[in-house]
Amino acid sequence: MSALLKENDFGGDDVNKIAEWNPFNVCYCSPFFDKTIMFGLKDGFDVVIGNPPYISIEGLKVEERTLYKSIFKFFYHRYDLFGCFVEQGINLLKTNGILCFIQPSVFLNSKSFMKIREYIVNNCSLKSLNLLKDGIFESAVVPTMILCFTNEHIKNNTIKCSQGKLENFYSLKQSAFEITEANVFNLDLNDEVAEFIKKTSENTILLGDISKISNA
Repeated sequence: MSALLKENDFGGDDVNKIAEWNPFNVCYCSPFFDKTIMFGLKDGFDVVIGNPPYISIEGLKVEERTLYKSIFKFFYHRYDLFGCFVEQGINLLKTNGILCFIQPSVFLNSKSFMKIREYIVNNCSLKSLNLLKDGIFESAVVPTMILCFTNEHIKNNTIKCSQGKLENFYSLKQSAFEITEANVFNLDLNDEVAEFIKKTSENTILLGDISKISNA
């Protein structure tokens, strides 16, 4: 394979990586990813499903943090690598594609994920948000959730939600997350509460805009 690629004016390290790639060896970890070479796709995937690694940036070297920050535009504050997988998953989807991840539930409200939440609220359509009960995975010590959304924004979209077990489902309007601070995905934000927040935020001057607040 390597010789054939070089005969057709392909050269460099990429040639060896492609030549060594074996799609039939399930124990082989490829050093590269290319959706066209590996899957014959040009427009992206219909569905991206995964359980990304949970690795806080506090466990990374400074140069690794700098690298990830230069690659991923939503990398912010005390980020976690699973957030990079969400962003890359979005990039790999075709139009109207679906992403579905099992990941830490800190994604719902942490300041570190405010940028990617804002993007999802304004550019995607959340299909479901399921907050799982503790201990769903024996090896996972962090609370987890299931996140599913499409990369097409639908007006007046409603989200199928649950807390604890995957039962007793209820619906929330995605538009409610447009008015929460840092676009927090508040699963208890029913229509009545959302309307109250909306009214109190209209024609309002925020205290933080006219004063500096610090701890006493």
